[in-house]
Amino acid sequence: MEGENYSSLTPATNPPFDGESWSRVSTAGATGRAVIQSPYIELGVERADHEQGPRVDYTIDFTTTGTYYLWLRGSRSSDAAASLFVGLDGEILATPNTYFRFKRFADWSATWEWHDSSSQTTVHEIQIDTAGTYTLNLWMRYSDVVVDKIILTNDEGYTPTGDGPAESTSSGGITTVAPPTISPDGGSFAGTVDVSLSSSTGGSIYYTTDGSTPTTSSTLYSGPFTLSNTTTVQAITVRPGFSNSTANKARFTVNPTADTVFLEEDGTVVMEAENFHRTVASTVDGSRSWTIVDGGTGASGTTTANAVQAPVGADINIGTHPYIGQLAQLDYNIDFTNPGIYTLWVRGITTLSPAANYETVRIAIDGAIVEPSATNDEHLSLKLGEVGRNVWNWNNKLYGKSPITTFVVRIESTGVHTLSLVMRDSDLIIDQIMLTQDATIDPNVTPPAAESASSVGSP
Repeated sequence: MEGENYSSLTPATNPPFDGESWSRVSTAGATGRAVIQSPYIELGVERADHEQGPRVDYTIDFTTTGTYYLWLRGSRSSDAAASLFVGLDGEILATPNTYFRFKRFADWSATWEWHDSSSQTTVHEIQIDTAGTYTLNLWMRYSDVVVDKIILTNDEGYTPTGDGPAESTSSGGITTVAPPTISPDGGSFAGTVDVSLSSSTGGSIYYTTDGSTPTTSSTLYSGPFTLSNTTTVQAITVRPGFSNSTANKARFTVNPTADTVFLEEDGTVVMEAENFHRTVASTVDGSRSWTIVDGGTGASGTTTANAVQAPVGADINIGTHPYIGQLAQLDYNIDFTNPGIYTLWVRGITTLSPAANYETVRIAIDGAIVEPSATNDEHLSLKLGEVGRNVWNWNNKLYGKSPITTFVVRIESTGVHTLSLVMRDSDLIIDQIMLTQDATIDPNVTPPAAESASSVGSP
């Protein structure tokens, strides 16, 4: 069996391994051009806790009973102790087969080696007493172990060399492999987007970005790739002994961040927060930036990358710093045909503890922080006390102003102006932004129908 042609993967279940999983990796020198690799985790997994670690399974139909001897062709990508646990049908093999260990630790990290060693015996033996279907289990013991090919043989004197024998024919069970998963699954993005492909049934993934249906002559997936133009990605899974999967496809609309300009029309412009012109990293708290995130239930947008979040874990309030040029910043280019006074609305979620009642963000126009008053520290606030924690709501209220008033900005002239959101409080999540000259509009009552149109022009 090729290591990458597994039957199923089971992620780890408990900290510090929770969610970690074996993964298929394209690797030079592998017999099938890919391998299965255990995740990188600084701690090892003890034998007594093996079920908590990540597991990879291989389903095998045995027609011949007896003792089988396990050989693995492998390598390693770090200085890990290069060992794993072996089981059958979910049960770890009994001692003396404590764990499978590759023999040579000094010189094999950059080479491929066949090994049959357990921790206490010369070979790793698996007993099959009754013909039928069994599942071979491999559990992680230490990180970064790479398995290229697996052999079970009842010939005690057999020793594989080179690439070893060809992969056995597979039959029954799944006859057509599942199509690969495309992540993210399409949508609209600013600047560039990194795309990953994965298979739940093993095998190789081939993909295209020119609109054609992929075949085995298409590009072989070897790792995440970056799109900078609007593209349709199509991908298939291919596994020996199985029918090729159907093609999965996803459409990515990529807006060039340097040139995309939103169009104000009839005194209103609406923007998805994730479609910013650019992001500027902070210079005072570890170069952290706003990031595109999954806003979860209730967030607008067409994909799971549908909101932006202020740097997580930064100082709760860093309002004492100079703003433009020092704190994490998002910019949006807008072409105004109607200058004048605009009410600013932002749809977001507050994530502070219940003891707090607001999260705030600074606003700038064309690089100048909006200061409605020279005496008050006034900035846009999303009021936790108004709607509760982790509840989406539109807000246009000033913080630091009594009585409470709406947040307005003045656009002095027609043409392209830049609206900036500058971090003040950490963790704030923003979904949409609206500027409107209609003071009667309340988007909590009547949400905007869609994002405003955009064009390509000079920022």
